[in-house]
Amino acid sequence: MGIALVQVVLFTWGLWMARRRAAGGEDGLILPLWVRVMLSLSLVAAAFVIWRSDPASPYGEWVFWGMLMSFLGDLSMAGIIPWPQRLIGGMLTFAVAQSFYMTAFIQMMATSGGAAGGRGLWIGVAGYGLLLVIGWLFFIRNPRKQAILNYGALGYGLWVGGMACFALDLAMMLGGVWWLTAVGGLIFVLSDLLIGVTDVGGYRIKHKEIWSPGRWRLFTPRQDDVRRIK
Repeated sequence: MGIALVQVVLFTWGLWMARRRAAGGEDGLILPLWVRVMLSLSLVAAAFVIWRSDPASPYGEWVFWGMLMSFLGDLSMAGIIPWPQRLIGGMLTFAVAQSFYMTAFIQMMATSGGAAGGRGLWIGVAGYGLLLVIGWLFFIRNPRKQAILNYGALGYGLWVGGMACFALDLAMMLGGVWWLTAVGGLIFVLSDLLIGVTDVGGYRIKHKEIWSPGRWRLFTPRQDDVRRIK
């Protein structure tokens, strides 16, 4: 609970600072780097606390290592870890994290008396596979980018999709709170798909602010506000 409260405070403070910068024309509505780093690190801390509260749990241990690698992936994407190619470095680091998450899900199913490869896995393969391949073909593949980025994005996207498939398999097998894990897998797929669309596909998503007394919101009002960068 304490770590969750810290995360809420950090996010709220960071959003306020981002709002001030955006209003001053300094930047878009992006959380400051130090806030993003602290939020990512807090997830590692939370995973460590959960693991050490039950050291015998293989699920908790593998999730912790996955969170740690995801933190390194966040540092790679932010340019703090100096890879020759930021995106490639981030994809490689996150791919290791996905392997740890998949191991955690498989171990949890085995501990519960089941085995991976149930109906949820194959539903995920069909659904996520179709989403990711279509997304890559129409929105990510970019002839102006290096082949390693184009095909690396496809391979990494499918690997993340595999993690989400095992998360769905786990949820359909055990139900209950494990559906949150499946939702987390879905969010991971969608967020990485969006990164691929913008950073590899070259599409820029422009937002406009609409003001009303005492509140503000962001939205994308017209299709011509979403275009590929020439």
